[in-house]
Amino acid sequence: MAYAQLARLPSVVCLYSTFIPTLAYALLGTSKHISLGMIAILSLMVETAQQGYYTGYNLSSNNITRILNGELDPESLDLLTPLQITLSHGLWVIVKSQRQQLNELLTTIRFNYLYYNHPSDHIIGWTNIFEPLPLCVLSCIIVKALQTMLKQFLDIFNIYKKSLIVLSIWIVTFLGVILWEVSPGRLIGIGYALLTVIIRVQWLKTVMLAKIGKTYIYKDIRRYKASHGIPYVFIYRFDAPLIFINCENFKTKVNHLLDSSFIGSDMENNNDNQKKCIIFDCTGITSIDLMNVKCIKELYFDLKYLDDNLLFAGCKFPLLKMFEKCGTYEQISKDFFFPSIHDVVLYAEYFTKNQKSTTLVLDNE
Repeated sequence: MAYAQLARLPSVVCLYSTFIPTLAYALLGTSKHISLGMIAILSLMVETAQQGYYTGYNLSSNNITRILNGELDPESLDLLTPLQITLSHGLWVIVKSQRQQLNELLTTIRFNYLYYNHPSDHIIGWTNIFEPLPLCVLSCIIVKALQTMLKQFLDIFNIYKKSLIVLSIWIVTFLGVILWEVSPGRLIGIGYALLTVIIRVQWLKTVMLAKIGKTYIYKDIRRYKASHGIPYVFIYRFDAPLIFINCENFKTKVNHLLDSSFIGSDMENNNDNQKKCIIFDCTGITSIDLMNVKCIKELYFDLKYLDDNLLFAGCKFPLLKMFEKCGTYEQISKDFFFPSIHDVVLYAEYFTKNQKSTTLVLDNE
């Protein structure tokens, strides 16, 4: 009943919504999801949606007085037609009814009997005192039901320790609901959440990895000190779908990789004419679009012009299918696609003529 008041609906609606699903539950199934339940936010959204249908028909005493006095305005004209229909229908019933006088006499006697035997005037006098009582009780029920939801405001400190992005989404949605309304506030929160997804896909953090000991495991060089590999072999990993949003950032990261200043001081004294192997670890790429396929082709020909190799490792089936549709294999040989990083490293070791061990790996974490 409290949620029905929030939705500006008759209280009997809540009885229907709780009783009828119970019958269906008893007859058809055993699942708890067959109960519709009540949600405060959903009730407020229903109330907002139906305001445009009933607020235009305000049957107040002022409107009735204006209609009777001939003071017609657009608001009164909207009420005039239903009043005319009601009046004409009532008159037709009176004319059509038989034994009208007898029915009126019996009705008058019946009501007079009730009037003299029941203190109706005293009862009516007390009704104004208890008139707001049901709404007060329902408001207490609403506050008690929302107590758990209001306590969620304290979760802001816990969210701050875990994720600043989730915290920002929470704050933006909260302010949108408080400063505006429930429905627009939720839309603002959804839009801001989509914006954060776009930003996170576009801007990624790259780190350098190296081979750990004599294993074939590659980790962050800043976290693991015991690392070595082969020189002039660079593995670039992009842990995100390659779409038009991050196309330019993808080019920037690869160009930064090819910069000699990015390689480090350990490689400064090496031969600049030495051939290099640029390896794309595609295990973290879930999808790719036409724009990034074209970008990879351009990078391949740029490296080929410098007499370097561009290799691919761990490509998933959707990527291989997209490369085939775009005609990539006609320009880049299938021999440059390997099932794992270890296979690429073995090929790169042969390609670079067994140089000093210093394998550098780029990864996105």
